[in-house]
Amino acid sequence: MVTEFLVKLDNLVPSYPKRRFLLAISGGMDSVVLAYLCKIGFLNFALCHVNYHLRGDDSNGDADFVSDLASQLDVPMFLLENDLSNFDGNIQLEARVSRYEWFYDLMEQKGYDYVLTAHHLNDSTETLLFNLGRGTGLAGLLGIPALIEKVIRPMLGFTKDQIQAYATSNSIAYREDASNSSDKYARNFLRHHVIPKLEEQNPHFLSGVAKTLSHLQGSNFFARQAMDHILDEALRHEKTRAIFSLKNLLEHPYLPDLLLHWLAPYGFTAKQVAGFVTSRQWNNGAQLSTSDYQVLYDRGRLILSTMGHDPTISIRFNPAVISSVEFGRYSFDFSFLGIHDFEKNSDPSIAFFDADKIDFIRIRYWNEGDSFQPLGMDGRSKSLKKLFVDAKYDLEQKASTPVLWNGENIVWVSGLRGDHRYRVTKETVRVLRVVMV
Repeated sequence: MVTEFLVKLDNLVPSYPKRRFLLAISGGMDSVVLAYLCKIGFLNFALCHVNYHLRGDDSNGDADFVSDLASQLDVPMFLLENDLSNFDGNIQLEARVSRYEWFYDLMEQKGYDYVLTAHHLNDSTETLLFNLGRGTGLAGLLGIPALIEKVIRPMLGFTKDQIQAYATSNSIAYREDASNSSDKYARNFLRHHVIPKLEEQNPHFLSGVAKTLSHLQGSNFFARQAMDHILDEALRHEKTRAIFSLKNLLEHPYLPDLLLHWLAPYGFTAKQVAGFVTSRQWNNGAQLSTSDYQVLYDRGRLILSTMGHDPTISIRFNPAVISSVEFGRYSFDFSFLGIHDFEKNSDPSIAFFDADKIDFIRIRYWNEGDSFQPLGMDGRSKSLKKLFVDAKYDLEQKASTPVLWNGENIVWVSGLRGDHRYRVTKETVRVLRVVMV
């Protein structure tokens, strides 16, 4: 078992003898066996244990056991006291999030390279079965990944029985967690009742699952490449957003899968995407959102950007005092020039104005009814709504365009047009230069 373990670890981290590892250990059989394998394999590692105080004296007993094991193996140990006994919520989720945050903090603070966990083939099988009825798609049927970021799971090739046999033959002591025998959690029900029955019917069930997972992972790899190719053709990336053309794809039966592949990294769920596509209620302005991102439908396109913009938000400042500000996804730099240093520039992100006509600048997003006197129209008014239509702006562009004001007048619709009243003329003495980044 030691040789198989080291071969697997070498496949995952070819330079493993030179690396430092944190071993996440509960005190249970799986993680204790992993600790012995690491010691026999001469790994440079430390034990890290979290005491959640969920089982009273038993929790403290686990921590003491791990401390004694660290002394026995002559390796460092890190202990986090994280009392969740009075936590009102999803304890399993909170415990997982908090311990992985701690693992990453430890790696950074103490100079470790990877975290090792003791997940095995039975755990991966439970994940497959658990996700099978949840509609997760192919990604949910891949089992537990052997390597993700800095977390390594080198025991996924071993079954629970193999680990048990190793512990027994080597007289390895470990802690028993009584909660593992309860069917309160869905995974425990699968572990105690479903998988044993499947093994009774097919003694090679787990090895068959391992092969299936390998096939699914291979299929997923090439499926993702194919979807990336389609996205490369359908997506156009701009500075602050991505635009997906639905041309030729609108009626495709697997459009939800393609969109999920695109949007999942931004926090969108399979349920959200499937509901959005299935409803087909895509009038211009239809939206799908997370806490940080939004997808907006506009004229046969889906536009991904950061979350929508509150039209009531504004900032006011004196550009002679504050020379740089940030607003939404943009920053603005202000500088003053003498008229002899002024040269016209065709860059739409740079604008010039008569500085002596401006005292304070206010920046906000546009509102319905806003109008100004565009440069080149000899003082005639034009609504911003009409300006955006003429510029062929879509809904997301309209909502995200900052507008600069002086008092009650618009100075600049950023990136589009300045106001006639603040133009640089032959009477201008000082020029205000504004750069939008």
